[in-house]
Amino acid sequence: MDAVAALAGAATDSFVPLRARLQHLEDENAALKRELAESRKGAIRFAGVYSRALEYREGDAVSFQGSLWICVAVCINQLPSETPSCWVLAVKNGSLR
Repeated sequence: MDAVAALAGAATDSFVPLRARLQHLEDENAALKRELAESRKGAIRFAGVYSRALEYREGDAVSFQGSLWICVAVCINQLPSETPSCWVLAVKNGSLR
């Protein structure tokens, strides 16, 4: 029985460095996730053609009636051309001559 206990203790001891390394990697991953989230603040993301069915968040850019609009607040079912509290015009529709 002593040999079994010694073997079990040795096996448990061998996991200590692995647990420490795993904790270090988890901490590093959490820090990188926070850094990534911080770097995305203020970024503009193209979200395609405007759709009333979608929810848009700050920084989403959509095309609507030939113009490019940037979302400045969380918006659902708010037309860009009619809701200045949600949208700002970035590029006005124009025609080539």
